[in-house]
Amino acid sequence: MAQPIGHRTKSVSGSPATSPAFGPRFIELWNQLWRFGLGPNPNPSEPWFPQWSILPWLTAASLMFCLAIPSARRVTLKLAVLLTAQVLFWLALTHLKSRFLLVGVVGATLSIALALGLILPALQSRIGARRAHALLAALLLAWSCVPVIIYAGERSGAPAASVGQALLLTGENLSEPERTELAQAGFPAIYLNYLLPDDARILLLGDARPLYYRADIAYQTTWDRGVLSQLMQEFPADPGRWADELRDRGFTHILVSDEMLVRWAASGWNDPNLTVQNVRAFADQTCDVEYDWPDSRITLYRLR
Repeated sequence: MAQPIGHRTKSVSGSPATSPAFGPRFIELWNQLWRFGLGPNPNPSEPWFPQWSILPWLTAASLMFCLAIPSARRVTLKLAVLLTAQVLFWLALTHLKSRFLLVGVVGATLSIALALGLILPALQSRIGARRAHALLAALLLAWSCVPVIIYAGERSGAPAASVGQALLLTGENLSEPERTELAQAGFPAIYLNYLLPDDARILLLGDARPLYYRADIAYQTTWDRGVLSQLMQEFPADPGRWADELRDRGFTHILVSDEMLVRWAASGWNDPNLTVQNVRAFADQTCDVEYDWPDSRITLYRLR
């Protein structure tokens, strides 16, 4: 069973070595929350759908409205402090992806509910209780349809196309000819699982999806300091020693994903030594290319 190597830590010294300044982080907050899915996508390789819809804007409006009501001010301040703390945590201690803000949905929902609870009596007095409830129900129903519409449009109208295909992506449900064809067409996991010798051990660099692999693999993430990172620190500028140590630990291959290494470096949390340039230079000096997937910028190397 493949196990992650290294330990959870932000850097060798305990903090991000190349953490971006807070100015760009606030720009990412704008992109990942307030305008997520609206306008041009700042990261075209990543999904860009208006999943947040009007939630952040409605939350801000609700908080400002409730702060103006003396009877609701105390609980509103608590909600505002909660949401602010969650956003600051996201800014300082994550790699700035929208999904890590989901924890704020609870506070946002409570803020909107509080505002609606204050508005409803005034609305009932103006248009009647039945009409007020019908109006709110219609608005909430329309808002609830937004995720359904987004979901229906994903993957060119087939949002569930890959659901349940884990056994296909790993190669387990394929025949030998199908495995060979798909492995060479762009499925590295199938290649590692079925086209390498049984005694192969592979170090993944830039790939942190261990559940796809049945092969003997080791991997790291942006927060891990895996075996190659440790060797780079212990034996600086000595690729030959890194290769010797990897072979001594049973590794026969390394899989390099350029795209993910670039993304990890941009996050500010990755090992600053583990760049595409350093990894590729090490591989070119100490390995031979086993197989290359140019469209996905992934290469499998065999240690000499």
